[in-house]
Parts: sequence; C-alpha cells; structure tokens
Amino acid sequence: MKEAGNMIYETPILETERLILKRGTLEDYQKVYEYDFTKLRDINGEFEFVKQNPQKIKGYEEVYPESYDWILYLKSSGEPIGNVVADREQHDIKSIELAFNTHPNFWKKGYTTEALIQIMKFLFDQGYENILCVYDEGNIKSKNI
Repeated sequence: MKEAGNMIYETPILETERLILKRGTLEDYQKVYEYDFTKLRDINGEFEFVKQNPQKIKGYEEVYPESYDWILYLKSSGEPIGNVVADREQHDIKSIELAFNTHPNFWKKGYTTEALIQIMKFLFDQGYENILCVYDEGNIKSKNI
C-alpha cells in the first residue's frame, strides 16, 4: 500500500504456481545469501563459492520505507530460495527498479522468472509504467533472466 506524501510501501504476499513471495526474517535472508553473491557473478572469471560473512546480512530484514522486498519461498517446503527488491522509484516517469538474487541451488529452474513476472503484474497494477531490472555488467546469469 502506497501512502501519499511519505510514500510508505507495504510488501504484499504474492503467490505463483510454485512460490510464495513475502517479507522475510533475518534467518531467511541468511539462507538466501549463504554465499557471497559478488563472487558468484562470474564477472572477469572470478566465479567461486565463498560463504557470506553473516555480519553483512544484518539489517536485511528491516523494512525500508520506500521499497517492496520479497523473499521467495518454495510452496512445497517453505524453504527461502531468493529475494527480489523493488525500490529507487522515479515519480516523474512512473518507474521502479527491481534487483534480485537466487540461491545457487535453485538456479536454472525458472523460479526467479516466475517471481519477477508476478511482481511486475503487481507493480503495473500499482500504476507503474516503467519497470527496470538491473544487473552488474558482465553478470550473464542475471542478464539472461
């Protein structure tokens, strides 16, 4: 729910065929961000599985007033597998930016695409006309999504 003036956002629960998308706990973010994603992007050949420093994840579960923030949960098990954030709204062009991460155990299964489609439907229903999906230059996995 957007609130005029202060622009406060409430992340709604969304559902897809295989996923529940909703706000998460710190423990859920720690599972999603088990690995340091800066090492998994395979930019300039640096791909490696390096465990994330848990201190870097503290605060991820906090609600930021001008963002939507979903954890992706498998319906079948309730396991958190990814994260999508919508923020950096530009009012003049009715746009918002999406950023996403998926735990490597769940890559190439269509989960992130499934979640992004549902989130984009929600955002278009909220009146956004431009939705930007961002990725780091050279991050071919994210670019392909």
